[in-house]
Amino acid sequence: MASSAKIQKIVTTIAGFILSAIMVVPAAILPAQATKPQPATSQAATVPAAKNKSLEEKFGDNVIKAYTGDPKSNFREFLAKAQTGDAEAQFMVSFCYTEGVGVAKDKAEATKWCQKAAEQDYAMAQFILGAAFLNGDVLAKDETEGIKYFRKAADQGLTSAQRVLGMCYQEGKYVPKDKSEAVKWFRKAAENNSPDGLYRLGLCYADGNGVAQDKAEALKLIRKSAELGWVYAQRELGYIYSMSEGVTKDLKESAKWFHIASEQGDALSRLELSKCYMFGLGVKRDLDLGIKLLRQAAEQDYAPALYDLARCYEDGHGVDKDQSEAFKLFKQAAEKGDVQAQMRMGDYYSNLYSSPVPTDKAESLKWYIKAAEQNYPKAQHTVGMCYLKGEGTDKKPKEAIAWFRKAAEQGDLESYLKIGSCYEDGVGVGKDINEAQRCYLKAVDKDFMLAVMGMYKAYQCYLNGAEKKIDDAEALAWLYAASTILTGIYKADIEKLEGKLDDEKRQAAKKRAVEIKDSFTPKFR
Repeated sequence: MASSAKIQKIVTTIAGFILSAIMVVPAAILPAQATKPQPATSQAATVPAAKNKSLEEKFGDNVIKAYTGDPKSNFREFLAKAQTGDAEAQFMVSFCYTEGVGVAKDKAEATKWCQKAAEQDYAMAQFILGAAFLNGDVLAKDETEGIKYFRKAADQGLTSAQRVLGMCYQEGKYVPKDKSEAVKWFRKAAENNSPDGLYRLGLCYADGNGVAQDKAEALKLIRKSAELGWVYAQRELGYIYSMSEGVTKDLKESAKWFHIASEQGDALSRLELSKCYMFGLGVKRDLDLGIKLLRQAAEQDYAPALYDLARCYEDGHGVDKDQSEAFKLFKQAAEKGDVQAQMRMGDYYSNLYSSPVPTDKAESLKWYIKAAEQNYPKAQHTVGMCYLKGEGTDKKPKEAIAWFRKAAEQGDLESYLKIGSCYEDGVGVGKDINEAQRCYLKAVDKDFMLAVMGMYKAYQCYLNGAEKKIDDAEALAWLYAASTILTGIYKADIEKLEGKLDDEKRQAAKKRAVEIKDSFTPKFR
């Protein structure tokens, strides 16, 4: 009998072998979570018997056999059977060569034996072979062949192939995008009690993606997946109950599912559960336990948890305030690609916070660029400002404009204001008062104070010859609206405009100011 440690290794190996096939599919069609769970037991072991369960059970049994006792002797036994044409044994020989169980790792031999099993319609071998064609590591990359073998395995009811084929159709990877076809394959996997198939079909119903939206059906499917032990579904239930997605908001139920998922080692669920305890969301507030859970998630090298723990040290929330520890954790998160942490690193080196490192504008810009290259609009705007002002680099107004445009295209309103200013002053672009006014007006959107700024600057452009008319009364109304939020703002400008208008127009501007303010978010009401 294998020890518990060996069984855990076997379980991890099985999961890794299957995932290695799936992982050749681009990240866009993998589970939309940042961290794979570290299950205490095999996910497959929680699934009831289904159409191909006997095949999967045999594979699990054979993997345990491969590791138990003398792996070399076990390999020889598999090889002897494989040489007689036994497809199941051929697949196990492929597995042993892939994982180095009882024999040296050999990708070419692994692929050869996998092909032999696939030629005999052994579904798991077809699935792995399809992945090999998509990967293009040992076999020449061939997307058509890869999908063909996925389909062969899926047609035999192999749930791993069905759900991956569904993901391909959902995202248009290797096949034309077809949401209905994706739903078809997710449904087939779900009908075979695949936890991930149930989960993905549930998400389709939740979003109306390839099927009519049905929140109740979504909840039923996702709950069934969660009850089968699928950690992504467990976490999703945590979110569903916390945000009242098709159900009555229930923070206690939300915390329960985050707890269940965190028990499987899911870092993101641990992070969410830590927030539950730190802020008393669905559980009795326990700051120490919240910090403990947050630290556990951070110890899994989960970047958002590292970032949140850094914030705790920065603010002294639940831990002693420690800027050096905060900086260390921010750096770890930033190096793992967390954009918020990368921004924080830039801020530290810019000396925007009490910093344990000396000011270094070039180093600051380096981190801002890392975040900007991940299409984070705030970072793109910040990089634009660095190039415009020459902070950490020489002044490069054309590059500044390029970064402002990137940010503006993602809805960053401050960047529209900066682009407008550049057109107004001829910085990095030719002077163009009409283009400046158009950019200023694009900033008149969701952010009230930026909208006021954009409108007033657009009015000033009109005074300087821009085509679109904005009269004195409209400009005054916007400034009146702003002054109700920040007393004294635009005081001189308001007095100047009041002097140009009679009392009737000034009163009308005040009424218009109320309309302007009420048209924005309720926070001003």
